[in-house]
Amino acid sequence: MSFFYTDQQVFFKEVTTKSLNSIIEDKVGYTVIQHATNSPADTLWPIILENFGDVFAIKKPSQASMRFVHLDKSKSKYFKELTVEKRTLRKKDANRILCTDWIQDLSRLLEKDIVDTYDNGYATFTWRITRPCEASDFRPIHKDVWFRLAAGGKEIFDDTQSKHLQRISAWIPLNTIKGKSGLYVVPESQLSDHQKFSKIHDGDHIKPKINQKYLVDSDPKYAVTPEGTIALWGQNFLHGGAPNISNECRISVEFTLCSKYQSLFNTYTLRSS
Repeated sequence: MSFFYTDQQVFFKEVTTKSLNSIIEDKVGYTVIQHATNSPADTLWPIILENFGDVFAIKKPSQASMRFVHLDKSKSKYFKELTVEKRTLRKKDANRILCTDWIQDLSRLLEKDIVDTYDNGYATFTWRITRPCEASDFRPIHKDVWFRLAAGGKEIFDDTQSKHLQRISAWIPLNTIKGKSGLYVVPESQLSDHQKFSKIHDGDHIKPKINQKYLVDSDPKYAVTPEGTIALWGQNFLHGGAPNISNECRISVEFTLCSKYQSLFNTYTLRSS
């Protein structure tokens, strides 16, 4: 027993590949799980703090200094320069994560490997920090597939998987405040085929922008995500960062998994077959 469900509907039930796929495809659309023996937070906090310290010029970063960095006005300039490239972990750190029991068990459970999202030549793990009352720090409600469709890509790129299991997104909270900062989800939204977004240009990139009426009608809810749990959903599920109305920065880590049988992404794993 490597993982248990931890959301309210199926509290502490063992996770199986079949049950997980059913939830993502046909039921609520997302789930939150935890490893039976190892918390991802134990692995991730030291790595994220080291990277955070490098990016924000802090010699001895701590969890407290990261949670409350928004109070230090001298650090505001670093947020303006905080690109996704700077938030993406280095190869040595990605490989450290790949060696952990929990990531190997997750890869085995999903029957998928970690994606190299940006063609860096190694598995992509990205951290995100969201300041209180700062809308520019997080991505609003969206479906992951919209980004590929907006750029002219296909919904289906893996013939071995259903449209919902083409890719699985994983989100790990390291610091959230219940009811004030966390992950927004729209249960059963993967069952709707309507593409309620428009295309916008952001520099050299084309990105989707959600229809505002659809956003209001979707009625997003907070997912229950204690520190170190793992939230999982498929590419057609509506989700996004919730507005941070707490007095601390929200801190999280994201990565994506795909089947080794697809050819769109390079993937990495250390799990045994």
